[in-house]
Amino acid sequence: MFRPLPCTVHNLIFTKEIGKGGFSTVYLVENPKTRDQFVAKVIPLTATLDTSEQYSLIEKLLNIKGLRHPNTVRIHDFFVEDTYILVVLEYCPEGSLSEIITPKTPMSRKKFIKMARELINALYDFHTNSIAHQNIKLENVLLDKNRHAKLTDFGISIQNKNGILVESFLRSVEYEAPEVINSQAHDPFKADVWSLGVLFATCLNGFTPWDRCDSVGELPAFVSLGKYHLKKWVPQDLKDIIARMIVVNPDDRITVKELTELPIFQEQKPPRPFILGGRLRPSELKEILNREHVKRSSALTLFALNYNARNLQRSRVRSIL
Repeated sequence: MFRPLPCTVHNLIFTKEIGKGGFSTVYLVENPKTRDQFVAKVIPLTATLDTSEQYSLIEKLLNIKGLRHPNTVRIHDFFVEDTYILVVLEYCPEGSLSEIITPKTPMSRKKFIKMARELINALYDFHTNSIAHQNIKLENVLLDKNRHAKLTDFGISIQNKNGILVESFLRSVEYEAPEVINSQAHDPFKADVWSLGVLFATCLNGFTPWDRCDSVGELPAFVSLGKYHLKKWVPQDLKDIIARMIVVNPDDRITVKELTELPIFQEQKPPRPFILGGRLRPSELKEILNREHVKRSSALTLFALNYNARNLQRSRVRSIL
């Protein structure tokens, strides 16, 4: 849409086109003052959106812009022009989960728990603000420069403050809950949990949990029966969690709030820092000895001599800790 590149629009330098969809073009852009990089999504207003849809999109952008969760791709700003809407988004240079999950590279338990915790917390933030995402899939989970998972693509998200049942059109059948596939009025928040469960199963398998379905045409019926498949290498405790998410009856499905309360997804508290300035008690010694990088002989010597930490030279403290 913007040619030639590079060009400057709204004080941002458009450096290159990095993606194109049915309703938008995506560019990598740069702030010339700070050199920070962002993603700009340009949505044409001609022939694609009528007036009511334009207002709905702007309202949606305002709602999502208010979210500040670290595992949600942030909307920094947006601009409405006569012929297009320009949305400035956080840039995630490590791509999406769809680029790293393959049959040869399923996610390890450790990486999965970290990623799952981040996405559960992000989705809980959505639901707490009465917003249903409605399009959870591998392609819509991006990784930032530190490889933290970030939920993105809010184009069909909806705000539902009154718990009204909705009817949604099919998008990605393999991620859709049975009630969506069967065109039933449904709770979009419960449908989000199903989609997240399918995403989790895909990450652990390395491929879709519907792999035993013989044809694409049979997939809707297959999914509606909840006949998902997890490989034998998936740990049993993770299988048990997914079994509470991919449940045909939405009323029996675990909620995202309940997921956040599971011990496996609780953030581990960092060890209490060792504070200089007092005599070591046995409990403090035990804590120090549990730190992998501490030499037991050094810590034991310190305790045995009952040094006052204030009197130690800094070099001696560094050698111990």
